[in-house]
Amino acid sequence: MTEHVPVTTGQQLGRRSWAEPWKIKMVEPLWMSTRAERERALAEAGYNTFLLRSEEVYIDLLTDSGTNAMSDRQWAGMMLGDEAYAGSRNFYRLEAAVQRFYGYEHVVPTHQGRGAEHLISQIAITPGQYVPGNMYFTTTRLHQERAGGIFVDVIRDEAHDPESLHPFKGDVDLDKLATLVAEHGAEQIAYVSLAGTVGQGRTTLRAEHGFSCMVTVVKGDRKETFLMDAGLTKESLLHNMDVLEVRPADLHAIVLSHGHTDHVNGLMGFLSRNGRRRLPLVLHPDAFLRRKIVLPDGGEVLLPPPDRRGIEQEGVEILEDRGASLLLGGLALVTGQVARTTEFEKGFPIHYAQVNGEWKPDPLIHDDQAVVLNVRNKGLVVLSGCGHAGIINVLRHSMAVTEVGKIHAVLGGFHLTGRLFEPLIAPTIEALKAIGPKLIVPSHCTGWKAAHEIARALPDAFVPNSVGTTFLIGVT
Repeated sequence: MTEHVPVTTGQQLGRRSWAEPWKIKMVEPLWMSTRAERERALAEAGYNTFLLRSEEVYIDLLTDSGTNAMSDRQWAGMMLGDEAYAGSRNFYRLEAAVQRFYGYEHVVPTHQGRGAEHLISQIAITPGQYVPGNMYFTTTRLHQERAGGIFVDVIRDEAHDPESLHPFKGDVDLDKLATLVAEHGAEQIAYVSLAGTVGQGRTTLRAEHGFSCMVTVVKGDRKETFLMDAGLTKESLLHNMDVLEVRPADLHAIVLSHGHTDHVNGLMGFLSRNGRRRLPLVLHPDAFLRRKIVLPDGGEVLLPPPDRRGIEQEGVEILEDRGASLLLGGLALVTGQVARTTEFEKGFPIHYAQVNGEWKPDPLIHDDQAVVLNVRNKGLVVLSGCGHAGIINVLRHSMAVTEVGKIHAVLGGFHLTGRLFEPLIAPTIEALKAIGPKLIVPSHCTGWKAAHEIARALPDAFVPNSVGTTFLIGVT
């Protein structure tokens, strides 16, 4: 039996709809103040919003949690909650969820971020150590200094200039950070404290559980750019393109690594803005299959495929190929179906596909493919969407197809998250050591546990990734 998740009609059709799929069951009266009353309240509070009484506030943009209507399930959860001081079943549910999705062995819940800041500061800071940060949040700095740390502001200078229109005023000034390390030594730096919403001169990028990247290849006077995958939602894809000032006309092709929703759902949004350009779209034929995941409890997660008819109506040239193919005049290679050669990468056993109207096991997900670039004097750069074929299979296949025996970099999803795939982490790391990439950037479905283990085992090659990160891999 599948769990029904309410969505609006617009969301079902891939469009935003104002009709939301819920009822609001709580009404709380608010004081409608006059301008004179608001001015008097601000003056009496010394223009400090923390000293305003809550009943004097009509729209509260200071309080960031717990002030809105709760869902029926949240109310029901409160009634079913186990409030025992020790051994609460609610704690064990929380602990299991954190361990499953983040890979941490130990979980210490706190009432909110301020409590967590206190614990982190007491654990990570030795009195006298420095804590560089991009400006500060009041309680964050307080907890750092109460633990004996010395806060140092390493934000770029434009952050302190209210008239500056710099696009990213919250950025760390790397020269300031390097100077601090040089003066006091790395061992005297407790950690670098980064606040993601400080000094923003531009709209924040959006992160979600999906994958999409823009790839630019330069060879001589030629420069070609293409899109690999389109993420989970069209809203986030178009938003991030706007923030990064990427125009659809800048992209000359699209590659889909496979047909799963979190890699293709943003596609129609991009194409609607593209303006019916005859853009090539490269994918494996199986990407159009309907898919689902059948959970151990019998629940099902449907994975809608890309909309072939909608794509064709936008004038896109669909290029289906099971084998390897060259892209943009040979500047990039799409691997096509990946050969399975390792003993431990056996696929996704709870994955199914609808073939000729019948649901059948589909553990190998044959449409999983990667993009390969051959960088002169360095070797192959491999981009993986999810790596359902197994990231080591992907790397071996890339070397076999190109007849280039050196992997310089691998970036993207390694699909090592969750109980089914965590046993693959150790053999994957051993195989990565043998292959020897100089740059390893695991992201998306790799999982926190796998990423941490890779960072621990291959610290010189590992680089963390986040939305908006740019990697420049040049010629030596």
